[in-house]
Amino acid sequence: MALIEWEDKYSVGVEAFDNQHKQLIKLINELYDAMKAGAAKEISSKIIEELVAYTVIHFQSEEKVFDEHDYEGTEEHKKEHQQFIDQVASFQKDFETGKVSLSIDIMNFLKDWLFSHILGTDQKYTSYLNSKGIK
Repeated sequence: MALIEWEDKYSVGVEAFDNQHKQLIKLINELYDAMKAGAAKEISSKIIEELVAYTVIHFQSEEKVFDEHDYEGTEEHKKEHQQFIDQVASFQKDFETGKVSLSIDIMNFLKDWLFSHILGTDQKYTSYLNSKGIK
C-alpha cells in the first residue's frame, strides 16, 4: 500500500506542476516501499538522490514561472522551497553517514510537508497563474 495517494483536491490547476507533484509522490512512495522492505542502503540512497534532484527541478520550474509572471508571493514561496531543500539535504547527509536511518517519522515528514505545501502555499498561486493563461 502506498504512503500517499494522489487526489484531485491536490491539483494546483497547472498541469505541468500537478504532473511534477505526482512524480514527487511516486518517489516518496518508492522510498517508503524501500524502507518497509528493509532495502539495502544503496537502493535507498539512490531513491533519496532522485527525490532531492527532482525536488530541485520542480522548485526551479515553479520559481521560473513566478519570476516570468511577477507573482507577488514569489519570495515567501522561494523561502519555503529553500527550507525544504536544506532539511532534505541535511537528512540525506545524515543518512549517508549513518547518523539516521529511514523511519516512519521521516516518511511522515515528507508526506506532511508535501501536502501542507501543495494545499497551502501552492494553492495560493493557482488563480493568479490561471489568469495569466497558465493551466
